Amino acid sequence: MARPRGRDKLKHVTKEELQKLIEAGKSHSEIAEIYNVAKPSISRKAKREGIMIHEKKMYPALFAAQKLARKYKLMPPTDLELVCEQEGLHVVFSEFAPSISGMIEGNEIYINKNHSKSRQRFSLAHEMGHYFLKHNTNKHVDDTVMFRKNADSSPMEKEANLFAAELLMPKNALDEALKDKENIDTDDIESLAAEFEVSSIALSFRLQNIGYQL
Repeated sequence: MARPRGRDKLKHVTKEELQKLIEAGKSHSEIAEIYNVAKPSISRKAKREGIMIHEKKMYPALFAAQKLARKYKLMPPTDLELVCEQEGLHVVFSEFAPSISGMIEGNEIYINKNHSKSRQRFSLAHEMGHYFLKHNTNKHVDDTVMFRKNADSSPMEKEANLFAAELLMPKNALDEALKDKENIDTDDIESLAAEFEVSSIALSFRLQNIGYQL
């Protein structure tokens, strides 16, 4: 009798079950061991199900954002000012050159007052990421390339971007909002972006990064 292939062994594993293991911090190898399959089988299964498996070093960013969401019972649109106030962060809207989104110095966060509200919210969440992930915040300035591809960013910036994305556009909230959608069009993205108070560009990147086809 032929030995069952990895795909056959994983046939009855649901997307929700696999997602929970990933969000619990399990790596490809650890999940493969649980189901007694080869590591590539897990990667292929995740891809088929539209699940994004982040590098393990990125998990702290996800967990930190999710921890804050649970602590303050946050729901989109995320109340960033509430979190900052409760956590002792002081937010100042300042005059910066157009190329500067914001900066953090200790527990002081400075945001470009001339940028759009949605951009300011992402900038603030990004700077909060630097703070909660305990990056060096003696004086850290961020330019306006926060939406560039992660391949072009430093590991620290990738983490701060992922933290901001999960805090502002939590995957579970997006999945719930889109559960009845077979196809996602421009109107859907603009409507959801307005609801979450983020830009359409940021939302599009986020959806693609968690496995949606646009």
